[in-house]
Amino acid sequence: MRYQTRTGVVLTEICGESFLVAAAALWEECPYVTQINESTAFLWRVLVHGADLESLEAAAAEEYEIEDPEAAREAIADVVENLLAQHLLICQETEE
Repeated sequence: MRYQTRTGVVLTEICGESFLVAAAALWEECPYVTQINESTAFLWRVLVHGADLESLEAAAAEEYEIEDPEAAREAIADVVENLLAQHLLICQETEE
């Protein structure tokens, strides 16, 4: 699976805090403002260009000192699942 940020949802920073803000046309489908933490904002920046879970894991491993890869893998999958549930990401089938 490959994941991509949804068109019309942007990452912004306000007073040092990160937020995802959806365009008005999407308000019926997803939250118009969602506060996210620093690591989710980092993953969002990777997802703007499209990524699969393995790419997200590799990017996170390069950015952060990860001591427990399995825990990181689960945390990244949880972030992706949460963003999908809020309709902030889209999922694309990939050919294998």
